[in-house]
Order: sequence, then C-alpha cells, then structure tokens
Amino acid sequence: MSGNDIERNLPNDLIAYLSPTRLHIRMEELRKHPTGKLDRLKNSIRKFGMLGVVVVDKNDVVVAGELMTKAAIELRIEQIPVLRATHLSPAQIRAFRIAHNRLAEGSEWNLPELTMEFEAILVDEPEFNLEITGFETPQIDLIADGNAASDPADIDEMEPEPEAVTRPGDLWRIKGHLLLCGDAKSARSHHRLMGSDRAGLVVTDPPFGVPVSSISSLSRRDFIEGGDMSVDEFCAFLSASFRRMRQSVCPGALLYSFIDWRGVDRLVSCCRDEGLQLFQMCVWDKGSGGQGSFYRSQHELVVVLKEPGAKHVNNIQLGKHGRNRTNVWSIPGLNRNSAERSELLRSHPTPKPIQLLADIIKDASRLGDIVLDPFVGFGSTLIAAEITKRQARAIEKDPLYVDLAIRRFEQRFAVEARHVTTGLTFAELSRQRLTKPRPAKSEAA
Repeated sequence: MSGNDIERNLPNDLIAYLSPTRLHIRMEELRKHPTGKLDRLKNSIRKFGMLGVVVVDKNDVVVAGELMTKAAIELRIEQIPVLRATHLSPAQIRAFRIAHNRLAEGSEWNLPELTMEFEAILVDEPEFNLEITGFETPQIDLIADGNAASDPADIDEMEPEPEAVTRPGDLWRIKGHLLLCGDAKSARSHHRLMGSDRAGLVVTDPPFGVPVSSISSLSRRDFIEGGDMSVDEFCAFLSASFRRMRQSVCPGALLYSFIDWRGVDRLVSCCRDEGLQLFQMCVWDKGSGGQGSFYRSQHELVVVLKEPGAKHVNNIQLGKHGRNRTNVWSIPGLNRNSAERSELLRSHPTPKPIQLLADIIKDASRLGDIVLDPFVGFGSTLIAAEITKRQARAIEKDPLYVDLAIRRFEQRFAVEARHVTTGLTFAELSRQRLTKPRPAKSEAA
C-alpha cells in the first residue's frame, strides 16, 4: 500500500477533542503497569501538557492510551486529543492494540546519547527535575555513572596557600552550590547557608577529637577545631554540631558521619541524646593500613543516622536498578604511597575519595536534593555533589581550607566561584584582599 493509499483510508474525522470521562476503558488490560507509573505519567502531563494522543474505536472504547486516559481523568482535564480509528475492523482494532504495546519493545537506549541529553537539559535549566522524563533517580545515576576508580580531583597537587583570601563569615556560590566559612555549631551559620531550605542528606567528616599529629607521621596542619579535646569537650562539640544539622534537614533524611574507632561510641551516644536514630554502621575499607596505632588501621567507620518523621530515600532497593551495595565499601584510601597522594595528604588530614562520597550521595538522595556537609574540609563533598547532580551546602571554619575547596572546584569544572555579598569572583577578591591590609575585626558567622 502506497503512502497515498494509506492517507485515503483515514477517516475525515480522525482527530477530535473529547472529555476523558466519556471514553470507555477496557477492564481487560494487555499490560500490567508497575506501581508508580500512573503518578509518573501525571507528573509528566503536569510539566509538558497533554502532548500524547489516545486512540479509540467507533464506540469511544480506548484502543491505545488507557493509562493516559486514567491520568487525564484524575487530573480533571476537560478535553484530551483523541484519534478515532473508525476505519479499522474489530480484528484490526485488536491487532493494533497488541502492536501498539509490542512494537515499542526490543529497543535499547543509546546510553552515551541519553547521558548527553540529560546533561544538555541541565545546562539549559540547572534546576530541572530529570525524573519527569520517567527515569527514576537510581536509573539516571547508573546511566551517568562512568564507574571511574578515581576522580581527577583526588590526585590534584593543590596545597593551602600561606595566606587566606576567605574571611570568617564569607559565603561563596559556585555553580549551584554554597560554601560558608563559619562554625558548624552556630545556628546563624546554618541559617545563612540554608535559609528556609532543608537538606535531604548529610555527608560529613567531623574532627575525631584527637590532634592529627597523634595519628599520622606526616607533617600536616591540625584541624582548626576538634583536635586535642577532652572527652567532655568532644561530646559537647558533637552534640552542638548534630543539633544544628537536625535543624537543617528534612524528616527522614539520613546523616552519614565518618568517624575513627576511638570516637564512634561517643558519636552514637551524643546523636541518640539529640534525637537521631542509629540507622546503620558502615565500614570504609581503605585497602592498606594507616599509621599511629597498635594495629595499623585499614578502615574507617561511617555511622549512618536518621532524622525521624518520614521514610528515608532508598535508591539501592536490593539492587533493583543495579546498585548492589553492602555496608563494607572497599575503595582505596588516599594514604597509599605515591607522589600524587602525598601531595593531597599534606592538604588535609583525612581526605575521602570522590567516588566514596558520590556513592553515598547516590544511595540516599534524589537528583537535585541538597546535600549538607558542615565539616567540608577542602571540598570533596562539593565535587561529589556536582558530579551526582545534587546541590551542596557546606560549612568550613578554616579559611585556608575554604580557599582550597574553591580552587579545587574551579580547576575541576572550569568555573568561577562568586562571593555572595560583593559579587566578586574568587580571583577578583583575591587580588583585592591580598594587596590590602586586613581589617582589625572580621564578621563572624
């Protein structure tokens, strides 16, 4: 049959706009739809409008588009586009109904092209919710995951400069992320960083409560806060910090906290006293032993806590979408003997591989969620959030580490951070501040 013959066989009243409530949906469904598909279709219609069409026979019985009709009814759409297949016989109607469902099967996604489409959408609209495409967060994460063993930022050779550009109280915006030089225990710091927003996940690495020099033979700067505290001081420090985190997260949020074995009992006790629930205990297997104890420590503990009040985000789902995860994470640490890693270790006492942080983010947050890190150090959580298409909100008390975090992010993604108050870039403010005497008193966060 030629193209002209096909066109001549179509009825004149092929297209109509009808109320979805007057259409008849067959009781017998050819396909079983998974839970949640109707809701995803409704979300798509809300975003894009009713761009699909429903096919009906001469009696207004739906031949193709049953789920779309149900969605339109639930959304109370008054009229929807309908194709009338009045030129088909009953046998052809039945055959088309099968073909319409079957012919879409058997195709595979071109994953590189699909990834590029996702990236292009986010370039045009950074806040765009990719789940509106019908893919779920863990599926999108898996599609976009290059499964690289390391990130370029893990082996950069940056070190803190002798003098800081950043001053206490400075708030920086870098792409869709915010970085504050402030105090993780301060309500004011959290309010400046979060406003009325709430984080869907916390990934953080608070000081262990012992000076760095006591657990490592390398020459490194001690944390500006947290080292060499008494037991009571350490507990008060943890309690105040996690109390503020609770105020900055949404119900059901998970809080992942790295901790040395010497501090894990106090961390769990303090967090329970603050109202958080112990959800899980994970182990990061670094692959080689560290320094400074009777047994060289090859692991670090990760306490997983939960803010009560709602279900947590679960992107693992027992491997449903390909995320097969246990509570032991075997990812090489950054204390192996190599020139690159030695450079990085001089910058920060307990660096975490980007892949390790990205995996946590993909486990327990949705695309576009806010990920909070109130002890961001030199900024690995910022990089992991950018890679996984989340928004990082971060606090770091040490201005030198804030500077280093900004420089690492700028180098990794070829972007510029901007000072929120002045609008100046990091480079512009650096030229201004490092050539002028410092004021006697700086604003504290």
